Amino acid sequence: LVALEYGVEALPCLLLLAPDGQRCLAMASPLEAAAAGGVEALLARSVPELQLLRKQRAEQQGVRELMGHVPALYAASAAQMLRHEGIRLVVWQVEGCLKAAVNVQLAETAAAAGAKRHDAFQGYGSRAVPLLRQLLRAGGASDEGVAALRSDAPAIAFVSDQGHRCTDPTVGARGRLSEAAVRDVARKLVRRVANEVGVGAEALEGHVRWYHSFLSPAAPRLAESDPRRGRREWSREYARPSPGQLHHAMEDFGVPPAATLLVSYDDRDEAAADAAGVSSIRIEQLCMSPAPLSQLRRPGASGGGMAAPDAFVPR
Repeated sequence: LVALEYGVEALPCLLLLAPDGQRCLAMASPLEAAAAGGVEALLARSVPELQLLRKQRAEQQGVRELMGHVPALYAASAAQMLRHEGIRLVVWQVEGCLKAAVNVQLAETAAAAGAKRHDAFQGYGSRAVPLLRQLLRAGGASDEGVAALRSDAPAIAFVSDQGHRCTDPTVGARGRLSEAAVRDVARKLVRRVANEVGVGAEALEGHVRWYHSFLSPAAPRLAESDPRRGRREWSREYARPSPGQLHHAMEDFGVPPAATLLVSYDDRDEAAADAAGVSSIRIEQLCMSPAPLSQLRRPGASGGGMAAPDAFVPR
């Protein structure tokens, strides 16, 4: 196998490999190696190439370390932008921004998620964690342990249409959820966010409010005698692109549209933001852009509402 991997034509053969095993630096039969002065001579001939290889690996490691700081820098930029814009209420569209839309398997801690193959938070909520740390966590955002909430943390509202799986007629029996199951996923998500951000779960549960939509647009209206009919969560107006969830959140927190931002995932979210008169921004533009203000979508706009400024980066 080794001979095939490195193109050895005759055995026995002496190979001098790079530390990563990806390259053969020298190849010789024992007789050739002896004639050249032994193994030490082969090593000496390979020293310049080894030094170049070590330099390249050090440079690659430096780039990886630098890239590891980029999410935190982008998060600091976005958090400063929100404070500069006077945003007092951040509304997060949960499905697609904080968790996979269909998946309901959710670990309450990052450690527990390591053993799960299909954790709904992975790849979705994880990109929002650096920003949430900047917005919510008192003290240094990179400090270890559990910290208190910032005194100037914006109000947080989670809007979700996971509840549509309670009523959507196109969902089979295996995919259907009960209202209690939807609320249990919500409870787990808040505790997971608290664990990832490094704040107390009870403190975050008291800071976040949920706005579920349970009546799927594909479902018939509830019967007049149905006791759920009088609840806003079970109304058509609560399903985006209708703005019912946003109106309710702003009413609960006493925050006007001008001080509210919707973190959106798709066109339905942006349409709801337009109808409610609030600004919106796609999750990837908020968390992974060096100049998020340029991506902010003002009500009624077809794209970013301003020319790109310099990134908001703490000095």
